[in-house]
Amino acid sequence: MWHDKLAFMEVGNGDYAAFDVKSSDDPPVVYLSHADGQGHGYILAHHFMELLEKGSRIAFVGGEDWQWLAFTESKDSGIDVQGTAAAEWRELIGLNPIPVPVQQPLAAARRHSLALRPDGTVFAAGDNRQGECGVDGWRNIVAVAAANVHKANNTGSSHSVGLRSDGTAAAAGWNRQGQCEVGEWRDIVAIAAGWRRTIGLTAQGTVVAAGRNDEGQCEVSDWHDIVAIAAGDWHTLGLQSDGTVRRSGNRQYGLDESDRWRDIVVIAAGYLHSVGVKANGTAVAAGSDRQGQCQVGSWQYLSIVSAGSYHTVGLRKDGTVIAAGSNEYGQCDVGDWRDIVAVAAGCTHTLGLQSDGMLLAAGSNESGQCEVCERTE
Repeated sequence: MWHDKLAFMEVGNGDYAAFDVKSSDDPPVVYLSHADGQGHGYILAHHFMELLEKGSRIAFVGGEDWQWLAFTESKDSGIDVQGTAAAEWRELIGLNPIPVPVQQPLAAARRHSLALRPDGTVFAAGDNRQGECGVDGWRNIVAVAAANVHKANNTGSSHSVGLRSDGTAAAAGWNRQGQCEVGEWRDIVAIAAGWRRTIGLTAQGTVVAAGRNDEGQCEVSDWHDIVAIAAGDWHTLGLQSDGTVRRSGNRQYGLDESDRWRDIVVIAAGYLHSVGVKANGTAVAAGSDRQGQCQVGSWQYLSIVSAGSYHTVGLRKDGTVIAAGSNEYGQCDVGDWRDIVAVAAGCTHTLGLQSDGMLLAAGSNESGQCEVCERTE
């Protein structure tokens, strides 16, 4: 033990990988250089399982800092498996890109917003009539989700979901159809929330669901080999490890076109449309295009997409943001955003997280959902 650092692996040059045991119950993995080298103090991963998961995405290039520094963005970023360096390395060695669950630090719903802080707590803003912003007591959260729904006279109630580092889930808010009944879930690695339902991805690649199933959107029990999930208003998507997509629920407006997608690494689901990012960084879309929300065919260099009710937001690998679809409330006014690491599209607003922890928002603020001008760090 040295300054709250518990070394567990010595690398070839005499440096160490260590747990920073003062940080949390699920400590990050840091690099300790015996000669104060360039990588000294860098976070390799935010917990041990992330180290194994992300290390596999770059073929475990080696433990010395000169071997992995190219795959980091900053001292605190950890290994970036979605970055340009990692993509070029996988292409060079012939390692096919295997999708991994994207742990979303932001969530945007009909009238509220969520943001994950680095300490595992959650910030909430907006409407709290159903208790959907009652997340102050949540701890050890690694991802958040919020149930978005299209704007109508009979919509607006929502719920929030958090994924804990131990694979359990927490939920708060509207529970009319049991969408918050996730307390018994275990071994969860990703979460998604749709209107009146919650979806969970297990470590075994299977999917669980709670809540409304009127359109069959919770019929996911036979899904296997799933690596990512997304929940729209009335349909659910599951990304399989081979780059194809499973779907349940509403199939109107051409939503079933996603059944024919290939080489997909990221998925998103909105009100009546679905969006995917292909391994080459381009985008595909299916479903209703009434507001132009599916006009993503020219997008390139994407790392993440998020689907709102009538708009779509894409995060490029250079940290800039692009949007398509309805801009009635200014929710697509994101062209000047820079240094973004995460985005979330809600009903009529959009959230962005900068690398320095600053939260940005665009669009409707009718319930205070855009009052997020704080740093998450």
